[in-house]
Amino acid sequence: MSNNAVTPELSPIIVIDDDQEDLDLMCEAFREINPLHPLLCFDKPQKALEYLMAPGATPHFTISDVHMQLMDAYALRAEMLKNPVPANQRPFFIISSVITDREIAYLPDLQIHHYFIKAFRYEDLLANCHKMLLAAAM
Repeated sequence: MSNNAVTPELSPIIVIDDDQEDLDLMCEAFREINPLHPLLCFDKPQKALEYLMAPGATPHFTISDVHMQLMDAYALRAEMLKNPVPANQRPFFIISSVITDREIAYLPDLQIHHYFIKAFRYEDLLANCHKMLLAAAM
């Protein structure tokens, strides 16, 4: 295969986390395991919502931290689902350092495909990112 081969444009992975350090690490991990896949990294959930509500937004998948100050992942997803936008048809994952049974109960109603526990080691973060890519392909 030639290095000049044309590849179809990939839809972006959307990463949302209001903790800049966590956001940077997750985006770095995605770039490491899949450097060709475009990333859109948002530290403000409202900006991510604006992007996701656009009629042409078709992310590969969206991953959002659950506990953010201005808008948590559940409120973000609920806002998305109020409108029939293409992004709603794509996988939506949540990530958190702690998730309760009560929070897990929200997943089906909000069409959240999977939750991931935040990794404390970079190797575990890479593994989580790889699992997200695999889950989105199903």
